[in-house]
Amino acid sequence: MARRFVVLSILLWSITSVDFSWADCPKDLAKLAPEEHLKQAPSFPSWNFKDQNLKLTPEQLFPTDFIKEIEGSVGSLEMRVTFSSSQTAVKIQGVVRGQTYFTVSFFESPEYPGQILIDQLRLENPLEFKQKEHLNLDQRAKGLPPSVFRHVQKNIFELAKAGGFSQAFTNSQQHFGAAMLYRKLVGMDPSPGASAELFSEIEKIYNFARRELPEELRPSDVTVFTSWLGTVTVKPAAYTRQRADKLEHYFKTGQLDNSIQILNDKEGKPICAIFKDNEKAEGQILFIYHHFGSPRILDWVEIAVSKRLTFAKKLN
Repeated sequence: MARRFVVLSILLWSITSVDFSWADCPKDLAKLAPEEHLKQAPSFPSWNFKDQNLKLTPEQLFPTDFIKEIEGSVGSLEMRVTFSSSQTAVKIQGVVRGQTYFTVSFFESPEYPGQILIDQLRLENPLEFKQKEHLNLDQRAKGLPPSVFRHVQKNIFELAKAGGFSQAFTNSQQHFGAAMLYRKLVGMDPSPGASAELFSEIEKIYNFARRELPEELRPSDVTVFTSWLGTVTVKPAAYTRQRADKLEHYFKTGQLDNSIQILNDKEGKPICAIFKDNEKAEGQILFIYHHFGSPRILDWVEIAVSKRLTFAKKLN
C-alpha cells in the first residue's frame, strides 16, 4: 500500500514525560501531562473500510465546552470523513470556516491483519489562530490545550477499536520530532526487535547531544536537534557533499581529515563529527550511527524510507 510521508510540525504539540532524557526540554515541550479525570470516551458505532460507513460528529472527538468556545468565537466545527476509492484508507478532518485544523488518517493493509496504521496526524487550535491573526502563520501558537489533546487522543484510539482493530501503529515518521510525538505523547512504543534497537540508538544520540557535547554546541531544544538529523525531504543542517565524502573516507580507511573532530560514545564508537571548515552549511555537527552494520551518517531520510522505525499501541 502506497503511503506518503506527511509533514508533522513539532510545534503542534508539547511533549510529556518524566523520563530523564526529556527533563531539560523547554517548558513548551514539557507542559502536557496525562489527565487523571478524563470523561468516559464515547461509544463509537462499529464501522469498516469495505462498507465505508464511518460517520462522525464533533462531539464524538472533542470536549463539548471546547466545541462551544470554537463555535462562539470562530465558527461551526464540521467533521469530514473521506474514504479512498481502494477502500483501504479513510481521512478524518475537522474544519472551521473552510480551514482544516484537525486531521488523522487510518490505513488498512492485508499485511497487518487486525492492525490499523495511523498517519497524517495534525491537531491545531482554531482559537489560537483567531486570537493571533496579526502574526505570521509560523508565529502563531497552534497546539491544543493539554486536556483537550488528551481527550481527542483517547477518542482516536476508541474510534480505531470500533473499526475492529486491536492495535494501532505508525511507521512513516518524517523526522525525529514526529517520532518523539508518537512515542512520548501519543503513547506508542517501539515494536520489539529492530524498531526498539533503532529507537534506542537514536535516543542515545539525542542524550549524548544534550549532555556530552561541549556546552556551547548542545541543542537548545528538540526542534534544533531535529534539524540536525534532517527530515525525509531535507538534509541534516550540517550536511554537504564534501563533508559526507570526508566522513565516508574516514569510515573506510580510518584516515581523518584535519578539519573534522570525532567524538566517541562510552563504548568507544564514533557518535558525531564536528566540522571546523569553511563549508556553507547551517550546522557543524553530523551524527553517526551503526544500526545498519557499519558506521554511517545519521540522515533521517534513510530511517524513514527503511520503515524500520515502527511504533505501536494495543487498543484493548
